[in-house]
Amino acid sequence: MRIFDEKINIKAIQHNSFKEDSVREEIVSPILKQLGYSAFKSNRIIRSKNLEHPYIQFGTKKENISIIPDYLIQVDNNNVFIIDAKAPSENILKGKNPEQAFSYAIHREVRVEKYVLCNGLELVVFDEKINIKAIQHNSFKEDSVREEIVSPILKQLGYSAFKSNRIIRSKNLEHPYIQFGTKKENISIIPDYLIQVDNNNVFIIDAKAPSENILKGKNPEQAFSYAIHREVRVEKYVLCNGLELVVFDVNDIKPIVHLKINEIEEKWEEVYRLLSPLAFTKPHIFDYKPDFGIWWLKSGMNPSMKFYFYDSGIGTIARVDEEIFTFTLTIPFEKECLASFDFNKKHFDSFIAQVPEDKRDKVKSSLTRYPFKYGAESETDSFKVSFSAILGPFVMENENEAYLPLKVVDFL
Repeated sequence: MRIFDEKINIKAIQHNSFKEDSVREEIVSPILKQLGYSAFKSNRIIRSKNLEHPYIQFGTKKENISIIPDYLIQVDNNNVFIIDAKAPSENILKGKNPEQAFSYAIHREVRVEKYVLCNGLELVVFDEKINIKAIQHNSFKEDSVREEIVSPILKQLGYSAFKSNRIIRSKNLEHPYIQFGTKKENISIIPDYLIQVDNNNVFIIDAKAPSENILKGKNPEQAFSYAIHREVRVEKYVLCNGLELVVFDVNDIKPIVHLKINEIEEKWEEVYRLLSPLAFTKPHIFDYKPDFGIWWLKSGMNPSMKFYFYDSGIGTIARVDEEIFTFTLTIPFEKECLASFDFNKKHFDSFIAQVPEDKRDKVKSSLTRYPFKYGAESETDSFKVSFSAILGPFVMENENEAYLPLKVVDFL
């Protein structure tokens, strides 16, 4: 079978004049055509598809997606893979190009398992789904676990060899033993990575071969000895054998997290809240419940829907400025979410009419003097209101979170 109309001239591709657009038109486009894709078929080529929300969210971390691949490929209206052309001088095996393509591939508006890169000289197909059979194969050793599994996890958590959130590889100990009274115990391992946040050691992580037991026995015992060493002193130590990832705390006997690697995407929030840089610098932010407005949008629900809330308990209400008041409610939705509701001054009379008479004066007075907030000190201080609301027009952001307030339409 002939894909190209003429034999490929490698020297021509290597010439400085052969740029990314040449790769796209002369190499990638004929390949897609030969595979049976077209801009006008059910097996469809979509060129340069922009994202409505060009970022992905990992816990509280938002990562911008800085590329738009040349082609998104669909079969029967289902996204199946993306393909991006790069200049011949570009590295498509590792580094920013495959990493950015991966971020686009897993985005909720795309969601494909395969992503393809071509620089005119090479074509590489990646599969973002972890291949468990490949990991179980005898050829998949400790170094493969380190490079293919552990390293991407650390990068996604926000660590690098060159940042303040830093990866230190294979740190030797000046005194490779720990002392228990008169007993000296040698430390026989050097974990693959010591992780620092702002120059403070925070955890270690060690890769093991898939055949190794990382739940009990010598591997967790040796990692524990390293973790508590006076030159290291971290509370968390992590082991991964390519099939499982286990997080231990030096103060607990059992693991605090134990998951299968092929579950890591669905359980990423749990990993992120334990091991991300924010887990060590601002752990309090993980006590926040997810924002209802943002969860509603992310779940693909109708953004114009009108919500009705009856006999909803209000514990705290605040005045934001001369015109706007705000309160919050906890709402069960997939998981327990926190919703913020804003209403303006014209609704204040209908709001206050729903407050029980014995609390009405106190609520009014609290909202007219500093700190312009009414807070229930006990359950008897709270009260119930009924109202309707719609999603507000703007996502609000601060240093720690993003949230989408709802706008009260009427108090019922």
